[in-house]
Amino acid sequence: MEQPPSELTRELARAFFALLMQHRSYFQGLFAELGISAPQVHVLHFLSEGPLTMRELASKCNCEPSNLTGLIDQLEAKRMVQRKVAKTDRRVKLVSVSRTGKALRDKVFARLSEPVPWMSALGGEDQQQLLSIVQRALLLLQQQQKEAQKESL
Repeated sequence: MEQPPSELTRELARAFFALLMQHRSYFQGLFAELGISAPQVHVLHFLSEGPLTMRELASKCNCEPSNLTGLIDQLEAKRMVQRKVAKTDRRVKLVSVSRTGKALRDKVFARLSEPVPWMSALGGEDQQQLLSIVQRALLLLQQQQKEAQKESL
């Protein structure tokens, strides 16, 4: 049986959520400056691996295909993506990133790779310690996701 979270763990959860919300505001400002929304960035990111069907893309974006249609319409209007009929089944639409979309995606991710001011304000030792903790947390998250996938099969 799993132990209830300690007060320290609860405080960590609250602090982490506060950090995420601050980062969310920072990202939204950055995306607005570049003329794109967070959901549109997700679409461009998931299309990095190559063209996807609308259904595959909706699954990766964790949204309903009907909701994705509006995002793709917006991105198409900006010439960021292209939608084509699949050769094997004309009912299936394939979405791919255009050259314009690739250029914007590269610009967005280059900007996202820049440290935010609070990161630079930390000393080198604190940065290294935080990086190690975040990397371990990501590894644990990946392991938990793999275990959950195995259990669902």
